Amino acid sequence: MSEIKYLQLVFKNALQPYDIRHFRKAISKVVGEESDLFHNHGDSGFIYRYPLIQYKTFHKCASIIALNEGTEVIHYLFQKGLDQVEFAQFEQALEIQTINANKYNIQLWQDLIDYRIRNWFALNEENHKAYNDLELLKEKIEFLEKTLTANLLGFLTAMDYQAEEPVKVEITKMLGERFVKFKEIKVLTFDLEFKSNVSIPSAVGIGKAASVGFGIISKVKRI
Repeated sequence: MSEIKYLQLVFKNALQPYDIRHFRKAISKVVGEESDLFHNHGDSGFIYRYPLIQYKTFHKCASIIALNEGTEVIHYLFQKGLDQVEFAQFEQALEIQTINANKYNIQLWQDLIDYRIRNWFALNEENHKAYNDLELLKEKIEFLEKTLTANLLGFLTAMDYQAEEPVKVEITKMLGERFVKFKEIKVLTFDLEFKSNVSIPSAVGIGKAASVGFGIISKVKRI
C-alpha cells in the first residue's frame, strides 16, 4: 500500500474542454518558474513524466488536481494571486468553489473495481496504425487492455508503488470512440468501462495528455 496526497480545486469559473490547454497555459504563466510541475517544461524542453498537476473541467467548471509533490507547490498559485490569471474565458479573477484535500491509499486488491474512463488518448502514431490493422473486435479490445495496463503501471510507478502482483484489466463495455482536436491535429480517443484490481482516485487522468483533461477515471457504482 502507498498513501498519496490528493488535492482537487474547483473554481466557479466555467471552462469548456477545448479551452483546458489555454487554462493550463494561463496558470503556468502566473506561477512562472516557481515549479515545473505546473507545465512539465524545463531548460531542455518537455519533461516526460506522469503529470502531478492536472487541469480539467469538473461539472463544466475549471478545476485543478494535484498529487503528491504537486500538492506541495500549489501554494505558489495562491501566492501569485488568482486575480492575476489572464485568460480570455474569464471576465473576472478565479474564484474558489470547493477544495478537496485528503489522502488516498494506492494498492492492488483481490477483487476487481469497476471504472469508467472518458476521452482516453490511448494511441500514439505507431500503435494507432497497429490498432487499425486489427480486424477482429476481440483483438482490438485485447490491444486496448494491454495499453490500459501499461498506463496504470505508469501511474503506480509515479505514485511510488511497486506492484508485487500482476495488474489486471478487463474492458467490459466500449462506450464509443471519436476524433478530437489536440495541438491542431485530430486524435482518436475512447470512452469505455473496465475492471481493474488497481485503486485509482476519482477524476485523475491517465494516458497521453492526462494533464489537460484526457483519460479521466471515475468509479462506476453498481446497484
